[in-house]
Amino acid sequence: MSYSEKNQKKPEIPKSLYENISQKIWINQVLKYNQFLKNRQFLSPYTIRNYLTDLIDFFKFLNNSSIKSLNDLNKNHIREYMRWLSMSNVSRKSISRKLSSLKTFFSFLEDHNEISHNPAEMVKPPKQDKKLPRVENSQDISKMLEKNSFHSSKMQLRNIAIIEVLYASGIRVSELTGLSIEDVDLKSGEIKVTGKGNKQRIVLIGKDAIKAITEYIKFERKTNSKSNYLFLNITGEPISVRSIQRIIKKHSQIAGLHEDFHTHTLRHSFATHMLDGGADIKVVQELLGHSSPTTTQIYTHISKEKMREIYYSSHPRSKRN
Repeated sequence: MSYSEKNQKKPEIPKSLYENISQKIWINQVLKYNQFLKNRQFLSPYTIRNYLTDLIDFFKFLNNSSIKSLNDLNKNHIREYMRWLSMSNVSRKSISRKLSSLKTFFSFLEDHNEISHNPAEMVKPPKQDKKLPRVENSQDISKMLEKNSFHSSKMQLRNIAIIEVLYASGIRVSELTGLSIEDVDLKSGEIKVTGKGNKQRIVLIGKDAIKAITEYIKFERKTNSKSNYLFLNITGEPISVRSIQRIIKKHSQIAGLHEDFHTHTLRHSFATHMLDGGADIKVVQELLGHSSPTTTQIYTHISKEKMREIYYSSHPRSKRN
């Protein structure tokens, strides 16, 4: 019987994590870690939940081992855990993320004298397959924004505004959910965004996004809501990241777009279309909130494909049969 079955107290951590921890001491260590993450002001509740959710598989792995103390772990156990994830068809990208979360967890435990060493510290993540992010063309995104595709929406104007802002500005969904009304200047088309590491930046939106926000605020947003957040759900509470993901998925499917279309596709498309239109990569880097130009560099590869396509279709001595 797991420790969670013996203790009926409502968990302060994700239920699925709580149910997979078999020892009381591990529960206490995770609860302390949870409180530590909450005290780090720049972390959103969504990010904290992701850190904790990434530990679920690790404790599942421990339940099938003879390990009784986290202090007994070494790098070979962590490598074995990664192999176990791989055999469970977990992608390399997800394994790397879970390893990173595990390193952060062990680092906390080591700093607070819960364990004597960090067993994951010297373990390298699996090599990643180089995969360019998916990009949709502007015509397909326009299809997605045709108003007749929103007739079945409970909050049609809000959903249109959400998609318009994501594509117009390239901001992350987590940044969108954190916007307040005061962050948006509809006259100048500027939005103040708080990004990773609590860093603030100014992004721009065009006339279509400005019009969409204006109509949403005027005709649909709950005026009696106590919340100052820009985008609200039907009850007047701040909309969640998960809800926005569902909205994007629903309307991309209605428009007949690729099944892999998701919230980040709008961000990828924004960056690529900006570069294709002649924007300086440093400007795109600033708008995206990337701390390093190397991160933004991936979009230049996508734009090179566009350049190649134009070259072969335009130059008289390079046209393909």
